[in-house]
Amino acid sequence: SDNCPRISNGPWSTAPTPNAEGFLGTWLILAPFTDVVSPYDCMPDVAERLGNDAAATPALGDTVDGLVWQARIESGNQMLFHDWYYGVTTPREVYVVSYIYSLTERSVDLAIGQDDGSRIWFNHELLAEDALCQGAIADADLYPVTLMSGWNTLQVLVHDRGGNWALYARFKDGATPITDLDLSLVPGQSQIFDQSDEDGDGVGDVCDETPAG
Repeated sequence: SDNCPRISNGPWSTAPTPNAEGFLGTWLILAPFTDVVSPYDCMPDVAERLGNDAAATPALGDTVDGLVWQARIESGNQMLFHDWYYGVTTPREVYVVSYIYSLTERSVDLAIGQDDGSRIWFNHELLAEDALCQGAIADADLYPVTLMSGWNTLQVLVHDRGGNWALYARFKDGATPITDLDLSLVPGQSQIFDQSDEDGDGVGDVCDETPAG
């Protein structure tokens, strides 16, 4: 039975990939954090909420301070946090993580655009911080990175001071979006969605606000 309309039924579902324009739409998400203290402008809070933010490898259903890592799967180009957490007081923050599989090692650009500020980790190293109070624009910032052969981890903390709250993220080789990647919500392994329901509550894990019960 279809217990989660976000994904197709059956054991033959294929692993998720970026969309045709290369944007990543398969994420673990932890939000909303409202006990936020920004050191200046729209820089994210310096609090290490995940214990050691850089080293974090969350999985679906893990909990942090009463919040649950959930799945968000989008076919469009933006992750629209303000749609999911409408009415949540500002300032506010969200963590997102995606596990990314590349067949080959290659030098690429990570193209990011966020509203407002952000902190970005790639393969468990701090890549960049952005304190600008800004609207989300696709490819606003390009960061040279190395996609390793095998599994890679992208984690972003997005701070919002008010109004819209969103993220664009994709990898590019020059002007060409990279689409030949597999995405997963499981650290270090492929994900084939099959309408699993770990806690047996009749709501598929990917659609469940508390997938582990």
